[in-house]
Amino acid sequence: MDKGDDKMDSEDEKILKLLSASGTLQVLELLDTHGKAQHIKMQGPVSNPTLNTRLRDLQTVINYYSFMYYATKTYFHKEVYTRLLS
Repeated sequence: MDKGDDKMDSEDEKILKLLSASGTLQVLELLDTHGKAQHIKMQGPVSNPTLNTRLRDLQTVINYYSFMYYATKTYFHKEVYTRLLS
């Protein structure tokens, strides 16, 4: 296993830990049910400090995977175009 695989395993473990943390599923269910939601509407099932932490952690995960998707897509396209032009 190389360092890239270790990094991915570490990220996967962080996500699993986040998903199993208290309050995360309630926040995701609320967003799934209502789509967009204001912060005040989310405070019912989850305490305010927990809500803030979960939202920040979820945003970090979304940003990480968005970057990984873009980087992989860009690399793939570069490889394909390089081979086609060769």
